[in-house]
Amino acid sequence: METEDGSFWFAAWQGGVAQLKKNRWAVYRSSEVGRLHDYVGALAPSRESGVWVGSAGGIGLISEEAMRQFSAQDNPVIQSASVYAVVRLSNGEVWFGTQEGGVFACDDSGVVVSADGLAKGEFADEEGRRWHTVLPSSPSERGQITDILDAGPLGVWVATMNAGIWVLRDGEWSRIPPEKTHVYRLRKLAMGPDGRVWAAGGGPLSCYDPTDGEWHVFIDGISDMQCVTVTPDGDLIAGTPWGLRRFDHVEWGPVETPRAIGSPLVRVVYVSDRGIGWAGTKEGIVRLEKPRWQWTSHSPPLLSDGHAFYADPETPPLAVDAENRGVRFEDEA
Repeated sequence: METEDGSFWFAAWQGGVAQLKKNRWAVYRSSEVGRLHDYVGALAPSRESGVWVGSAGGIGLISEEAMRQFSAQDNPVIQSASVYAVVRLSNGEVWFGTQEGGVFACDDSGVVVSADGLAKGEFADEEGRRWHTVLPSSPSERGQITDILDAGPLGVWVATMNAGIWVLRDGEWSRIPPEKTHVYRLRKLAMGPDGRVWAAGGGPLSCYDPTDGEWHVFIDGISDMQCVTVTPDGDLIAGTPWGLRRFDHVEWGPVETPRAIGSPLVRVVYVSDRGIGWAGTKEGIVRLEKPRWQWTSHSPPLLSDGHAFYADPETPPLAVDAENRGVRFEDEA
């Protein structure tokens, strides 16, 4: 994912949001900007080069103009103060998944609506964005929403912590139970260029193959997958409590990371269209440029517990300065 202004965005639990743009950091925290909650778990791009923020304290929108907070006090569609999954769909809607198992959406396509043009249960905010409920809260039936994936022709997939996956396709909802996916405590979904959908969480890594309509266990023996992503060339990268593992179409192997990174627990991994990746760990962030990992300590303290981020592939590559374990930009060398 990327923003049009060429920014990298990072989120951290207890640390707020950071933006890296043209070699400069900007940090957004509750003590510094509005009411943005510091416990941030998800980000998604907004229509105008900003980011939607999902946190334990609700929803934020960061843009060049200002930082806004959205809450149930002024928007009845917002079901919960705890939002842990955010995704921008191809139609311009932004979906938010809550701790209580609900999903609601905001139309961020640029279409402005008035109160007269709303259906029952919908809401228009001050900028004329239309908000509506996608799935009502249901803590006992679904539990926490952990991820949302726009799977194109396969529909929109909503991952839950304990109740499997809910799929909206052609206007109809269906459910894929954990017994079918072989993954319990589901954390992350990913879709590759071949159309397969991957699921990571408690249990083996598994995938749904649309060619036969079946789920297949892809790797066993690691009982706690934290995250998964697929690179543009089809390589599979999975984060575990013991580091990263990569499948290169032939075999699985560990991704070597420097000891200076500290904790090997990888919570999230992202790879851009150019094949440049970022991994968020318990202690910081690691950047991958094939064929090696490069570590950066040139980051705000908030990045000590990275949960989610997306990046602009046009940002200059980083190079490690071995003397102080920091970084410099190649174009500044």
